[in-house]
Amino acid sequence: MQNKILDEYKKAVKENDFWRKKVLTTLRSEIKNMEIMLRPKNLTPTDADILCVIQKIIKQDKEALGMFIESGRQDLIDATNTEITILEEFLPTQLTNDEIDNIIKQEIENNSYSSMKDMGKLMGYFKNNYSGQCDMGYVSKKIKEMLNG
Repeated sequence: MQNKILDEYKKAVKENDFWRKKVLTTLRSEIKNMEIMLRPKNLTPTDADILCVIQKIIKQDKEALGMFIESGRQDLIDATNTEITILEEFLPTQLTNDEIDNIIKQEIENNSYSSMKDMGKLMGYFKNNYSGQCDMGYVSKKIKEMLNG
């Protein structure tokens, strides 16, 4: 994944694509920070780690987007939407809410989960099997709804 990001960055520089270059520079910086943090342990970031970084940046941008909408700053709204669009290109195909609901129902039935004590098991299942493919906030909310009845 790092190679893909680097290739896209080089392409943006050659094409003088301001927004793409800016967003990918920020992303590369975040990945570099992660590399520095992992260096004492002799580890390098995995694709899953990089996906987490991308999702973190998107989450921050979406939170900021809400504030920009409240204050009516159309210039910042457009810029943030552009950043989110560019970053989402690096995420795997996202599951729809209906697909997530069906997976939760199926896991609850297959494992006879019945109480909130089982929420951690379901969240772990999603994190291990669908990392980067769904909004974990939505997953958490739906699991609570389904386990509470």
